[in-house]
Amino acid sequence: MPLWSQQFPELGKLINSGQLDQARIALQAELQKSPDNPELYYWKAALEMKGGQAAEAEKTLKSVIEKGIAQPPHFLMLADIYNSRKQWAESVQIYRQALVKQYTPRMAYNLAVAEFQLKNFKAVIEAVKPLAEHPDANWRFHHLLGLAYFGLNEFEEALPHLAKAAQSEPVQANNLYDYALALLQAQHFDEAADHFKRTIDLQPRWARAHLYLGRTLHDQNLGEDALKSFQQAERLNPNLPLLHHHYGLLYRGRGEFDQAIAEFEKEIASGADYPPSYFHLADLLFNRAEYDRSATLAARAVQLSPDNAEFRLLAAKLAIQEEDWAKAEEHIQAALVSEPASSQAYFQLGRLRQAQGHPDEAEQAFEMSRRLADQKSGRTP
Repeated sequence: MPLWSQQFPELGKLINSGQLDQARIALQAELQKSPDNPELYYWKAALEMKGGQAAEAEKTLKSVIEKGIAQPPHFLMLADIYNSRKQWAESVQIYRQALVKQYTPRMAYNLAVAEFQLKNFKAVIEAVKPLAEHPDANWRFHHLLGLAYFGLNEFEEALPHLAKAAQSEPVQANNLYDYALALLQAQHFDEAADHFKRTIDLQPRWARAHLYLGRTLHDQNLGEDALKSFQQAERLNPNLPLLHHHYGLLYRGRGEFDQAIAEFEKEIASGADYPPSYFHLADLLFNRAEYDRSATLAARAVQLSPDNAEFRLLAAKLAIQEEDWAKAEEHIQAALVSEPASSQAYFQLGRLRQAQGHPDEAEQAFEMSRRLADQKSGRTP
């Protein structure tokens, strides 16, 4: 409904009740008397939307905006059209125009939602953080802000906002689940397991909640309990994305490498293009000296996630094995850009320099690797 004080309430009643022919007649009569009244063009667009003419409604609303006489309801309706088509960039543009005209919390929140769809997480934070800072902020503001921090891998920033959403009344299963995911990523395993279980209490047939409860239990070294959760997830949805990936992690952790390889192969064969599945399978095959296939899989992992230092270092090990010094150098340097304090990166650099016949440089790299490893563990030389 419009945000203004309506001048033509009868038009709204006719349109909302589906009396479209009468609404067209009444609208035309009013337009003849007041051809520049912006509210009439709002109702014209609403009538066109009700009649299934979204493209015509879009033209009507854009013309009002171009004339400079649009009010927030015009922007909101046009953005709703773009949202229905998942044209998020266009929605963002419209919301930003509207906010210049008049700031409202609803418009700022809608802008943040559209930015979230585009994965512009910093823009989401900029838009919704002022809303969440209000003492009586709606839980939706905290939920969206928490998800934006989650998208930036800033889990400790995400947690308090997702916690507020999870604690809202009535309790929402989605909010509990998102909070549990953030707790898992932040390695707060006990709390994560508790919130996944609460999610399942509300929605017992939510396969993904069972899957990530299993992942949490796996990270707590509760292998048998984790396996039961994975099996329940599989019963609920045999085609659940990442199911076989998590089975693979479980079997790898138990030392059942043949089964782990089979599960990672199933995940890849399903059409999932999940970089860690390629990496784990490549790493297992590297340990079995199946270098050609391992190199192909590692290359795909790097292609999908070029900033992942772990993927880069596996590719470097394979390049050293192939005596491709230039490729190994490229991967090691990329790993150091992503993680400058990586002891493993310096260790592989030492191996590379050793293989190249530069013993002094190799020893320097190995020494740096030892120093960084000691710093990370808290040991003193």
